[in-house]
Amino acid sequence: MIPFSWLELFPVLQMSLLVLMALAGPLIPSKGVVKGMHLVGLTLLTISAFIVLNYTHTSGPFAFQMGGYERNIGIELLIDSFSAFFAFFVLFFVTLIHLFSMTSLNLDTPASQHTAYYSLLSLMYFSMIGILYSNDLFNMYVFIEILSLSACGIISVSRKKQNYMAAFRYLMMNTLASISVMFGIALIYMLTGSLNVSIMAERLVELYPMYPVNVSLSLGFIGVGLAIKSAIFPFHVWLPDAHSSANTSASAILSGVIIKIYLLTLIKLLYRLFTLDVVIDLRIPVVMVVLAGVAMLMGSAFALGQKEIKRMLAYSTVSQVGYILLGFSIFTWGGLVAAFFYIVSHAFVKGLLFLTAGMAKSIHGIKSIKATEGIGYKIPLTMMLFTVGAMGMVGIPGTSGFMAKLQLSLAFMEVSRGYLRSFLIISGVINALYFFPIIMNSFFQEDNKEVFKLEKIPFAMGFTLLMFVGIIFALGLFPGLLLPYLEAAAMSLMGS
Repeated sequence: MIPFSWLELFPVLQMSLLVLMALAGPLIPSKGVVKGMHLVGLTLLTISAFIVLNYTHTSGPFAFQMGGYERNIGIELLIDSFSAFFAFFVLFFVTLIHLFSMTSLNLDTPASQHTAYYSLLSLMYFSMIGILYSNDLFNMYVFIEILSLSACGIISVSRKKQNYMAAFRYLMMNTLASISVMFGIALIYMLTGSLNVSIMAERLVELYPMYPVNVSLSLGFIGVGLAIKSAIFPFHVWLPDAHSSANTSASAILSGVIIKIYLLTLIKLLYRLFTLDVVIDLRIPVVMVVLAGVAMLMGSAFALGQKEIKRMLAYSTVSQVGYILLGFSIFTWGGLVAAFFYIVSHAFVKGLLFLTAGMAKSIHGIKSIKATEGIGYKIPLTMMLFTVGAMGMVGIPGTSGFMAKLQLSLAFMEVSRGYLRSFLIISGVINALYFFPIIMNSFFQEDNKEVFKLEKIPFAMGFTLLMFVGIIFALGLFPGLLLPYLEAAAMSLMGS
C-alpha cells in the first residue's frame, strides 16, 4: 500500500508533470516522439488519478498547503471524492482523445502546429486539474485564466480565417467573463479578508446577515462570469463558432470537458463558498431553473435550424448544458448525482459525435447535413458510430443518455418537481427531429444504387471510437459501475 505521505503528493506531481510536458514539447524535434511522450504521460496521470480517487473513496479527503504562506491567503489543494473523481474523468477522457488525435491531427491541422497544439493541450489539462483541486479563490482564478487562454490557442491552431475569428470572439467573451469573476472575488475578499474557500464560508455565516448586498453582488459577478465561460444561454454566443471551427479532437475536448469544468466550478462555489442557506435565500435555484429551461429549448431550436453538422452539434451542446444546470438547480443529493452522471454521459456521447463528424469532414469532405444523403452506403462504419452517438443524445434505452435522463427525472420526482420533466421531454423530441433525419437520409434512400463498402479507419482512431461506444452502452446498461463514485462526490460536496 502506498504511504500517505507519498500519496498526498500525487496531485502536485500530476500538475508538475503536465507543466513539464508542455515545456518539453517544443524542445523535441520529432513530432512522433512528442505524441508518444504525451500518450505515456497522460496514461501515467490517469493511473495516478485512479489511485487517488480510490484512496479518497475509502479513506476520506486530504489537503495540501503550498508556498509557506498562512492558510488564510495561501495556496491550498483539497483532494476529496468530488475533485478526485472529476480529475480522473478528465484525464481518462483526454487520454482517449489524444490517442485519436495521433492520427486525426495529420488530417486537419498543419504539421508545423502539432507540437504547439500538444503543449497547449498540456497547459489546458494542467489548468483543469488545478481548478478542480484548488481550495483558494486566487489560484482558482489563475487556473481559469490559463484554461481560457490555452483553449483560445487550440481553436486558432489550424490557422484558418474562421478559426481566427472564432478564437477572437472566444477571447473577447471570456475576457469579459474573467473581469466579472475577478470583481466577484474582490468583493468577497474585502468582506471576509480571506481567499481560502473554507475559511470564507465560515465567515460568511456571520457576515451575510450584515452585508447581504455585498454577498449578492459577489455571487452575481462570479455567477455571470462562469455562466459565460460555460456557455449557459443566453451567454453562449461564442460557443457555436469555437466548437465548430476547431479541429476534430479539440472540438471533442471543448464540448466534452472544458465547459463542464466551469459548470463544476460554479456548483462547487455555490455549495462550498456561499453555502446553501445563502443560495436559497437569494433565489438562485429559481434563476437556474429558468436559465436551464430556456437553454434546453432554445439550444435545441437553434440546432434544428443549422445546415452544417458541427454547428448543429455545437448548438446541441448549449441545450445539453441546460440539462446539467437543471439537475444542479434543485440543490439535492439526488440532483447532484444525476447532474454528475449527465456530465460524464454527455462527454462520451458528444465526443463520439464530434469525432465521427470530424472524420466525415476531414477524410470525406462531408460538411453539411444535406451532403449526408446516402452517405451511409459509402462510409457505413462512421455513420453507424454517429448513429450510436445520436441514440445517446436522444436518450434511447440502453445508452448512457437514457440513463442520464432517467436519473434526472427521478431526482425531480424526489422533490415533487415532476413538472421539470416537461423540459426533458420537449427538448428530447427536438433532439430527435435534428438527429434522426441525418440517419434516415444516410441509410434509407429509395433511389440509392450504392452498395455497402466498409471504409478503412486507422487503428488509433477506431480504438478510441470503440471505447466511446463501449462506455456509452456500459453506462446505459450498468450505471452501478459509476454511481458509487458519483454518490461519494455529491456527498463530499454537500457535506462540506
